[in-house]
Amino acid sequence: MAWLGLITWITLYGCFFMAAYTGRFSWLLLCVWWMPVMGMCLSYRSGMNINGLMVIICIVMFLISRKSLTDVKMWNLKMRKRKSILFGIEYLFCLLFLYYCFWQAQKEGYLWDIQGASLEITSPLRIFLGSLPIIALAFPLTEMVYNSLDRIWCKKREVVLLACKFFTSGANGEERGLWQGYYLDAIHNGVNYHFKMTKRNYHMLKKEKNLRLQVKVGLLGGWYVTENPCPDYVKKVRKGDRRAAIIGTSLLLLVSVAGVWYFWFFA
Repeated sequence: MAWLGLITWITLYGCFFMAAYTGRFSWLLLCVWWMPVMGMCLSYRSGMNINGLMVIICIVMFLISRKSLTDVKMWNLKMRKRKSILFGIEYLFCLLFLYYCFWQAQKEGYLWDIQGASLEITSPLRIFLGSLPIIALAFPLTEMVYNSLDRIWCKKREVVLLACKFFTSGANGEERGLWQGYYLDAIHNGVNYHFKMTKRNYHMLKKEKNLRLQVKVGLLGGWYVTENPCPDYVKKVRKGDRRAAIIGTSLLLLVSVAGVWYFWFFA
């Protein structure tokens, strides 16, 4: 249990670090799948039940969702076809798995029992109100699973973007904000295209007017750029990469020491 707790602790740190480094806050959503496992590791006492199925579901869903984020430097999901039936089926499965994991975690005493899962008789209203956060979280998590499905098979395509315009925008449209995103507007064959991108690529390319991209078109039509379009510009962000590596490694050591200290001596 101590090993599982330490791995979960380090994985959660990795998600937070990647969210800060790339500017993609979807990395934080991945932490949702680890919450029941972390609750189990923190709350486990001798004699408590260990729900292995819950752990397997959380790990598998984490890996599937993570596939939608890894190695993607720029992406355009507006080109993707939204198949409502397929998305609905994925949502139901995602909701079922998420509900099961959190219900079992509450039932076994790993997490605070807001739904009354550990009680013999509980109020339907309490179950419904406690389920609302799970119902809401299942939607963005399904989006990630949908993106992973899109990336199962991709075909390559070269795209030349003209009149590139780079900008940042917060959640409410302001230039800077807590949930700031990084964007590119450009023209290809007379049509305007809108890309989201990582923070690193934004700082590397923000002065470019034209770009030649090697795009991977997904199974459902999404556009993904996994190769750096200007590898010669890496030196522009080398200082930031160096600083991120130093900070990330230092914090990882501290997080690892804190995890060992807790899970081996106090848990």
